[in-house]
Amino acid sequence: MFLDKRGCKIANRISNIQSKNITTTAIELDNLQPYSIYNISVSAVTKKGQGDMQSILGYTDEAKTIDINMFNRKITTLETSIQIGLVVECENWNGPIYLSAYAICKSEWCEGEEMNMTKYMQYNDLITLDSLLPYTNYKLEVNFLRNEVDRINDYNKSWSTAVMTLSSVPNQVSFAEVYSLSETSISLRWSPPYPPTGILDLFLIKYYYFSKGYSTQQTVINYLSPCKIWPNMYCTTLTNLTTNQNYIISIAGRNQAISSYGVETFFNETTLIRAPQPPQNLVAKWDTSRILHLQWEHPNRTNGPFSGFKICINDHQYLYEGPGNTTYNFKTSFQCKHAIYRNAIVSIQTINSEFTSALLAQQFVCPIFKPSLSTEPFRRRNVNNSITISMPIIENAEAISNLYIILLANELDDTGDCKEKLGDMQNSLVPKKGIQRCWIVAHYNKSEYKDIEKTEINFNLTQLRELYSTSDQYEVGILIVNEFDGQISSNWYLVKMYYFFPDFMDIDI
Repeated sequence: MFLDKRGCKIANRISNIQSKNITTTAIELDNLQPYSIYNISVSAVTKKGQGDMQSILGYTDEAKTIDINMFNRKITTLETSIQIGLVVECENWNGPIYLSAYAICKSEWCEGEEMNMTKYMQYNDLITLDSLLPYTNYKLEVNFLRNEVDRINDYNKSWSTAVMTLSSVPNQVSFAEVYSLSETSISLRWSPPYPPTGILDLFLIKYYYFSKGYSTQQTVINYLSPCKIWPNMYCTTLTNLTTNQNYIISIAGRNQAISSYGVETFFNETTLIRAPQPPQNLVAKWDTSRILHLQWEHPNRTNGPFSGFKICINDHQYLYEGPGNTTYNFKTSFQCKHAIYRNAIVSIQTINSEFTSALLAQQFVCPIFKPSLSTEPFRRRNVNNSITISMPIIENAEAISNLYIILLANELDDTGDCKEKLGDMQNSLVPKKGIQRCWIVAHYNKSEYKDIEKTEINFNLTQLRELYSTSDQYEVGILIVNEFDGQISSNWYLVKMYYFFPDFMDIDI
């Protein structure tokens, strides 16, 4: 007779008595419920009647397989933990199981980090994953195992779901400083707490100073006012302060639906104007006319009302006035015109109402000219199996270091001498196609080219084929390279064929 489940009590249990008649002294009872308790009674029967009953309790083992659909999963998320409860009706309880739970972080501040725990779960038990981060997305994976052997051999059934822990009090503000001040004000900027522990609601700023043994404290509520210059930060200005007084300042955040503030960040400052810091990250940009454009970022601290910037380029000075911005762009009158005037020595200083900062100085080298020809070069096929190439004028005499006449021939073999003579620049300077191999058939430096420009050069095709290629398909190009002080600029011209003979004589081999 079925009595009950092991580990729980079935409400309103109805027990049916089953009986069997046997003529042996042993029996195996099958088709019983797993993890259950049975009352087993045995008596002898003769022709004259039935003898007294002998009763014992029998216990069945847990089921060998797990039906995870029998469990109602109850997940409770807290600020720093996740609780997983398995709820099952007693009549469906088939024995304890090993439950392995994994919480895998999916938020950017802890992505991939994992917390895990394994527990031998009893009836309607729960497992808790602790030491998690608040306001964080996790992928929750749960594995059901019947025993330790299953865990070793990975015989299990599992399910997964996405969860998010609850909000908590904010972390401490990670960065805070004074970026400007005057004799009666202090301007603050600070970063939001990281990692976030909820949706920010506001910041509480306290400031006070000690006078004759007493402190005078005031508070300001900042409802998430972003900075104009630093949009990813928050800013506020404390006004009506006492001149030349040292103030102790604290900042703490509060999240929505959380009544408590986070840990305070403290610093102090004196209401006294002083020299500002120089600007940051000065870079040069050159336009096509080689006119210098400058770009820089606002200084971290102006230490007084911001007025502008003083700019000096070689012997020229400029005054940049205007409102504060994250980034500043300024077009100068400096232009690179000749070879001997290649450097721009630039210095910038921040100006506040009373002081000028130290110099932010940097030297910029003029970009070299991009070499170019005055006209498109061309070639023509001659009757004596040669080609003639026109050599145009170089547009700017400064803008040439070397000129190469290039033969691009279709070859299956890895031949060619461009890499040997041009080095690693070959692939970026010469636009080869497909199986073309690159040969340099003529090379002129600046002085040598002056002797041949505005003239024509002849090449014997038979000799070219013998020296460089066996191919009947080729292209000819002119590569002009300008190099100076570690800089390089180039131009590539594909020499076009100029036809003036009958078609049967104008075959480009």
